[in-house]
Formats: sequence, structure tokens, C-alpha cells
Amino acid sequence: MKYAVLLCNAIEVRIKSLTITKRNFFTDPTISTLTSGTPSQTVDLAGLSFPRRLGVRFDPDYVSKKHLVGASAKFRAYKDKNFTEPLGKKFDHDDTVSRIGWAKYYPEGIFDGNKGYFKLELYDRQSQMLIDTFYFEFAKQYQLDVTGRKYLEDPILGERIVKDGIIYELEPVQYKDKKTGEVKTKFVKNSRMLSRKDIKVEGNSDWQIYDSKSPVIINTSVHYAEKQKAVFLVTPPHLIFMNSLLINLYELFETKVVHNEITM
Repeated sequence: MKYAVLLCNAIEVRIKSLTITKRNFFTDPTISTLTSGTPSQTVDLAGLSFPRRLGVRFDPDYVSKKHLVGASAKFRAYKDKNFTEPLGKKFDHDDTVSRIGWAKYYPEGIFDGNKGYFKLELYDRQSQMLIDTFYFEFAKQYQLDVTGRKYLEDPILGERIVKDGIIYELEPVQYKDKKTGEVKTKFVKNSRMLSRKDIKVEGNSDWQIYDSKSPVIINTSVHYAEKQKAVFLVTPPHLIFMNSLLINLYELFETKVVHNEITM
């Protein structure tokens, strides 16, 4: 065991030294081409382990007002836009609201069609009382070519490649059915707003307090893919300096997944 640890440490030191001393390989035309591209061509290394990662970030004032830091965030997905047909355990995920207001959703299942619907319930960690509920619509997007004008297709299946998407917040609105007179609920796209007091300064000394509103959800994050990825890297045996590219990719991947065993 002692010698195994020493060997691992030696390999790690070697990797880091090569990475630091061989930075000039980026000047090579071939390496420059391989490591350059548009954002749509960027490899999502974390997606090798978690291909579907969605998240919403709450306004700091809202987080403070509702005491959301450490609160339980429960995500549940549904087939229909009225949120009446649950999709099941593969779409269920429980998370914790972070200190900066993020609640992350990692569904195992894949949404059918071009849209998906999910609900977020926030609970107090100790009392298990419901704090708030949010509803969302997820619309899939598809990968584009370098020009951004044409969809890329799978070379084997000839289908468009699903890549990421957009999260829309939905607001439940009650209405009265004209035929039956029954009160029903529909969901429309609308962002919940947070009321606050702001200071407006005019000139050098005049200022006044006025009412303003800002969205409760200030940011969203979507990394969504429907197929597993495999990476195969082969370097020409006569171009040893290209191994530095593999070392960099290895370190980037390790940085992303090194804590997976702890957090899962």
C-alpha cells in the first residue's frame, strides 16, 4: 500500500509538471484547431456522469426573506401542462438550496416530445412545512452547426441532436368554465415578482425611496442531453507533445467528477 501511494503521488507530480511546462503546445496549428470552437461545440465534461442538469437561482432578497439556505427542494415532473399526471420516480429529485440561492434538478428520465413540465416545492428542513411552490415548463433545444444557422443531425439516425433548452416559469391562474361554471386552473408563462424598496438619486443631493419589482428567479441553468457520451482520444505516436492535450482533458474531467462518490 505504501509503495502504491508513492507511485500515485509520483504520477500526479509528473502530470502537473508536464501540464505546466508544455503550455506552448497551444501554439501548434493542429492543437489550436482542436481546442478552438464555438460554445455549442464545447464538451460538457460533467455531462459524462450527469447528462441532464437543470437549475434555478433565487433572488438573494427572496432567499433571505424566506430563509431558504439549506431548505429542502423537491422536484417532481409531469406529463401534461396542467400538472395532473406524474412521470414517476425517474423524474423525482431532492436537493438543497445553496447559500447563493441555487436549487438543482437532476432527472434520470428523459422528457417525451419537445417539452416537459416540472414542479419545485420548497420545504423547511426541520419542520418539513411547505415554504413555496413553483411551476416550470422546459423546452428542448437542438445543437447547431458552427454558423448557428443549421441544425446538426445524427450521422447514423438522421435525427436532430437534443442539446440544452430553456426553462419558463409558469403561474397558476384560476378561471371559470363558461359551459359548466366550474372553477379550473390553467398555467400561463409569467415570472413571479418580488417587491422591494429602492433609492433613486437625482443630482448631487436629492434622493427618494420608491417601490420597484424584480424577478424572484434571477437565473436558470440547463445542461440537457438524451444520449450517453463516450470519449475516445488517440494521439499520433510520432507527436509526443500532443499527449499534453490528453493530460489537460484528464485533469479537467477529474476536477468535475472527483467528488461524485461523496455527493451521490
